[in-house]
Amino acid sequence: MPEPKRRGRPKTTGTTPPLNIRVPQDVQDAAREAAKKRGERFAVVVTRLLAEYAREGQ
Repeated sequence: MPEPKRRGRPKTTGTTPPLNIRVPQDVQDAAREAAKKRGERFAVVVTRLLAEYAREGQ
């Protein structure tokens, strides 16, 4: 018998745990809009920018 379809988001593998931060709403809105215009996901943009920032600090 086939496995029933699951609802909701798939479970993560643990390699990218959630990160909760506070960002002013106007900054968040502008960043989300810029990502959308470029065809990128907001989370991917944030991850890339944090990685770049971390590399610069080394």
